[in-house]
Amino acid sequence: VDNDSDVDDLGALMYILASQSTTDEHDLKAITVTPNGWSNQWSGVINNQRVLRKFGCSVQDVPLTYGHPSSRYSILSTS
Repeated sequence: VDNDSDVDDLGALMYILASQSTTDEHDLKAITVTPNGWSNQWSGVINNQRVLRKFGCSVQDVPLTYGHPSSRYSILSTS
C-alpha cells in the first residue's frame, strides 16, 4: 500500500488490517508513505506504525518505509 497518511488512507489501512485477520481477501505486503498528504512524511510513517501496532502487527510483519521522493530516508528501524 502506498499512501500519504491522510485520514482516508489510514481508514483504508485499518479496513485492510481488520479484514485480513478474518478473511483471505487482503494480503498486505508492505506500506510506503509519500510526503504529499495530510501529515509530514516522517509523522505519516509513525502514524502508520501506530495503526499496525493497534492491529497486532509490526514492521517485521509488514515492512514500512518512506516512499519517493525522500530517498535520504531508509526503512524504519525495528529497534
